[in-house]
Amino acid sequence: MGESKKERDFFLEYLFDRAMNFHLDSKSILSYMFKDISFLFAFIDAKESIIFDVRDNPGLTGTEIIDMVFLKIYDFVVANNDTFRLFGNETLLHDDVFDACFFSSICMFIHSTKRLSGVSLRKFLYKYSTANYSLKGSTNYFEYDDYTKNASDLLTSEETKLRQTRYRLLSKRAVYNKRTEWSAIAADSEHEWSFYYVLSELNNDIQETYKRIGNLYNDINKERELSNYVVDEKRLDGAFDKFTRKVKKIKYEQVLDLHKIIISHIKSNMLYSGLNLYRFERMLRLYQITSITIPN
Repeated sequence: MGESKKERDFFLEYLFDRAMNFHLDSKSILSYMFKDISFLFAFIDAKESIIFDVRDNPGLTGTEIIDMVFLKIYDFVVANNDTFRLFGNETLLHDDVFDACFFSSICMFIHSTKRLSGVSLRKFLYKYSTANYSLKGSTNYFEYDDYTKNASDLLTSEETKLRQTRYRLLSKRAVYNKRTEWSAIAADSEHEWSFYYVLSELNNDIQETYKRIGNLYNDINKERELSNYVVDEKRLDGAFDKFTRKVKKIKYEQVLDLHKIIISHIKSNMLYSGLNLYRFERMLRLYQITSITIPN
């Protein structure tokens, strides 16, 4: 038992050290691992098995190693969780679900790794703001390296506003991993977030549509959070009625126009376009909306 505890503690320390390479809540990861010690030891054995398999196949390319490692981890997780048995390697769903999990995991890695340097809100504003701080000849131009000497109060005000906007948006999500000040906006999100200024230049109808979509689920989400304690059917019905009224105020053609503009913006920088399109569909459901068949 002493050896087992020593092995467990060593692995948890190793896992924590590795987690520090990502913008993640490392304490929550350790807490989760401690909930099921038998799963933890099984995971340790799986890790060792994967390492041996990689060593036994020295001719594998980097891509082949990633494919093999992820497949083994996927099959291990599925086999050790009754909820996921439906997606096991003997089922028809295996390949499709594996591909989806593989893609989303790669996206999470790119978004969370500290190997890719993000940008601070200040640097982001300097590059993208419509105040044109980086454009020589503009009223607000200044050299970024001389920020402390030359920057105006306008940039400070914009930075505060963007920080508040970003916090309100991200804090509503199920997972919100805070990043350091100097890497506030992840590399894969920089172009995506620059739409913030593209939007500010669009006509009022499109801006209003964007705002309405963003506020659609506010009342329902509040009730969902409260439902962890008690379900109030009357309040829930009221929230759904508010949602319905909000939906009726949104014009379908303006939604399509907005989505076309967003997709055009994503395509204007192809570096992380696949990831950006994935997040776009996950949040705004364009394919799902346009694929709905309305019965006669």
